[in-house]
Amino acid sequence: MSAVLTLFLIVLLVFFLIIGLPIAVSLGLCAVFGAVFSNIPLSNLVKPMANSLISSPMISIPFFLLVGNIMFESGISKRLIEFLNSFLGSLRGGLNYAAVFACALFSALAGPAPITVIAVGSILYAEMSALGYSQARSAGLFTAAGSLGSIIPPSVIMVVYASITKAPLKDLFVSGAGIGVMIAIVFLIICFYLGRSEFAPKRVLPFSFATFAKTFFAALPAVFIPIIIVGGIYFKLLSALQS
Repeated sequence: MSAVLTLFLIVLLVFFLIIGLPIAVSLGLCAVFGAVFSNIPLSNLVKPMANSLISSPMISIPFFLLVGNIMFESGISKRLIEFLNSFLGSLRGGLNYAAVFACALFSALAGPAPITVIAVGSILYAEMSALGYSQARSAGLFTAAGSLGSIIPPSVIMVVYASITKAPLKDLFVSGAGIGVMIAIVFLIICFYLGRSEFAPKRVLPFSFATFAKTFFAALPAVFIPIIIVGGIYFKLLSALQS
């Protein structure tokens, strides 16, 4: 590919983005223009794309996104956060711990980090601000804890990486689970340390067993969904590792 064509495609990509085309569409159009001007048959582009889409790892990505959207739109994620807050809210800075736990659990449900940040942050951020939590630190907490969606299985990034590099997906999932738990523990330690200063307000929510029981039963769908999804993944991984 000549330098002139490369510069043309870069300018074309910037133009597409400026006029508001989605990134995927912009990249696809640039690939088509590049193939046409380079006299490359379009079939050489279509066949690899079709083969990658019919691979089993890539097929799982839309289902991970679907579960995350169902959790968010149906209010199941809100019930899960209310359940976590029912017993963690009695601690100083309890909403910080609830945010970390919610991000970790939601990551095991939906996978993508942006969905995790939106689902958890849209529910907890306003409540934390109203109780006196630092808005800047709360936003930073959601952004950092939401990154667990890229590490804790099922991870879309791991699925894409495995499909491209042919790396064993089960090894990536097993490694990501352990690393994700360790990172979540580090987040909890940081929340505990900073919660003793300005990060968490002095006001705490009194523990109520009635509230705990009510939110627990309301959150049962959110509790069983990760058990079904993650349990199915890891039982399959265990059987694969033993074989």
